[in-house]
Amino acid sequence: LLLLVYRVVVVAPHARALAVVEETRTQLGPLMSSARLPLLALPGLAEPGPGPLAVDQPLLDPLQRPLVEGIIARLERSTEDSPGLVQLHSLVASSWLLLGRDRDARMSYEQVLALGGDTQRQHAALALGVLALRNSLRQNSAQDRSFAFEHALSYFEGVVEEAEERVLLDGLVNQSVALVLLGRMESADSVLAMLPNLSGGRERQTTLRLWVATGA
Repeated sequence: LLLLVYRVVVVAPHARALAVVEETRTQLGPLMSSARLPLLALPGLAEPGPGPLAVDQPLLDPLQRPLVEGIIARLERSTEDSPGLVQLHSLVASSWLLLGRDRDARMSYEQVLALGGDTQRQHAALALGVLALRNSLRQNSAQDRSFAFEHALSYFEGVVEEAEERVLLDGLVNQSVALVLLGRMESADSVLAMLPNLSGGRERQTTLRLWVATGA
């Protein structure tokens, strides 16, 4: 009897949640890979675009929003049954990001940061840094912007300290952007100089150097 209860209460909901994860990845993957942030890098998104930085650039076609809203509703139902399944929180976070709901995305990425394995936590930290940086650009006070830039930089520095190559490249790109925004140009140049040593880094270095040189 106890085994039957375990299968009904634990195993079956977990299996359903895993099925939802796989289905959602199939739906969300193409939307993520076609979304592009100016200058900033996140795993799963398209290559960083040229500057200038944009605070509230739409990442979705308006016609795609109902699909993503439906995805979130389904994921959140599954999260109620399997709250410890990190992949669900990660997909919810990515969906909120696509919708431009930064506060909701931040809360979901913080769940991933708390519950995930190493790579999941690194991806979440990158995203939290990007969200902090986007929020910094909304601040009216120069002092508030500086504090927010520092907050974003702390996430990127943490990723750079421990990430494997692909995530390392994203972390270095974002770290260099934060350093430029803080006016630490020597440190930014040192980080930019590392990019060509990583696969795909030379193209990103070119994009960032153009932004630094032209401010655009």
